[in-house]
Amino acid sequence: MDYNFEKKRRIIRNGESKLLKEWQQYSTITADQMLEMIDWIEKDPERNFAALTSTGWKPLTKREERTLTVFRDLDGNAWDGEHFEMPVPEKRQSMFGKTMVCTQKIAIGAWNRV
Repeated sequence: MDYNFEKKRRIIRNGESKLLKEWQQYSTITADQMLEMIDWIEKDPERNFAALTSTGWKPLTKREERTLTVFRDLDGNAWDGEHFEMPVPEKRQSMFGKTMVCTQKIAIGAWNRV
């Protein structure tokens, strides 16, 4: 299957990645880090995935375990999302404050657009 990795790299290098621009609202991920992420996914497109973190990305592998699909980090730990500090809508700030920590599962694979 052709996942167009070179096209993805070109889009990122040219500053045209919608995904990178969206992720930069919540993370300090850079274009160079995103290119590293694409390299990781390309090594094994069926098993390698990447998770967004507050400081960039984390490599994950997809494993079939009994009847479940599990994403694991490179240490073998099950991945259950990352913590992000997110802005709270103004009408809810009296209850929660201006920001709150949320757990998000944001991961991409070979078929995702950049």
